[in-house]
Amino acid sequence: MKIIIDTREKSPWHFGDLAEVSRGTLPTGDYALAGDPHFAIERKSLPDYIHTITSDWQRFRRELARMRNFPVRVVIVEAEWMDILTGKYPGNVPPPAIIARTSELIMDGVSILFCSNSMAAAGLCWRLLVERKKRLEA
Repeated sequence: MKIIIDTREKSPWHFGDLAEVSRGTLPTGDYALAGDPHFAIERKSLPDYIHTITSDWQRFRRELARMRNFPVRVVIVEAEWMDILTGKYPGNVPPPAIIARTSELIMDGVSILFCSNSMAAAGLCWRLLVERKKRLEA
């Protein structure tokens, strides 16, 4: 399996010997299968997620619109949901506002997946790309 990592990713996830990895410019998202223009995974740190769904909301909606024909739109956040519930993130956006915006995204068909650390997030990304590859080959 060959994974393309967007060139704008500053500290990309590592997949070890599970996949061949190369860098490239993706039209949307941060991780995708080589040759598959219809699915990508968006990666967010918790501070980036908070910024994206508040200050950068309109730009993020445009990015999600570019994914509208994907079988599923996936955002993996490197944090635990409890971090949001307890306000353990930078800035002064209250947890209910983050919860409301996250709920809005989910109701719009965006899968927001929280992983406690980079290793867990990379593993989930890899597993989702494996499943995508299986479905493309079916």
